[in-house]
Amino acid sequence: MNVPPVEIASPANRRLPVFGSIIFVFAARLCRARTILAFGILAGVPVICLAARAAPDAEALRQMNIGKAQLENGDYGKAIAVFRAALDTRPNDTMARRNLARALLFKGDLDDALAVLKQARTEGGNLVATEYLMGLAYLRKEDPADAVSHLENTVRLDPSTAAVRFQLAKTYEALGRESDAIAQYRETVRLDPQHTAAHFELAMYARK
Repeated sequence: MNVPPVEIASPANRRLPVFGSIIFVFAARLCRARTILAFGILAGVPVICLAARAAPDAEALRQMNIGKAQLENGDYGKAIAVFRAALDTRPNDTMARRNLARALLFKGDLDDALAVLKQARTEGGNLVATEYLMGLAYLRKEDPADAVSHLENTVRLDPSTAAVRFQLAKTYEALGRESDAIAQYRETVRLDPQHTAAHFELAMYARK
C-alpha cells in the first residue's frame, strides 16, 4: 500500500508581507521570548503577531517529526497518540489530521482513518492527499466502488504522480474495467519507467 509520507510543517514556506518578512527574519533569530516581544513593540503590532506564530509552528514541526519517526519505526500506536495530541492543542490543524489518518491506515484502523479523513475533507487544505488517502482506505476495505471516485479525483488534481495512477489501475481492475486499468498501468509506466509492479501487470495482460 503506497501511503504517502507524513506531511511536515514548514514555517519557511509561509507567505508573509514583505515588511513583515524582513522583520520576522530578525525576530526569529532572537531566542528569548521577552526579547521578541520588545522587538515586536518597537516594530509594530504586525510583528508581534508574526512572532507569536513562531512558537506554534516550531511545536507543530517537532510533533510531526516525532510522529514521522514513530511511523518509520512501526510504532503506529505512539504515532497516533502524537498526532491526536497535536489536534488536542491545534484542533484546526489539517496537516496533523491527515497525518493521524496515515497512522491509522498503517495500523489497519480503516473505519477510524476514514472518519478522520471525512472531517479533513470538510476543512480544506491538501485535498490531493486527503482524496488519495480516502481511496487507499476504501481499497484496504475491499470496497473499490467507493474508492474509485476518490482516486479519480486525485488523478484529476495531480495527474503526474505514478503511484496514484497505479492505485487507480488496481481499482479499475477490481471493478472489472480492464481497458481502463491497462490505460492507467501504461500511464504509470510513462510517468515512472522503473515502476516494476506496473510493468508486471502489463506483461500479465499481454499474455492473455
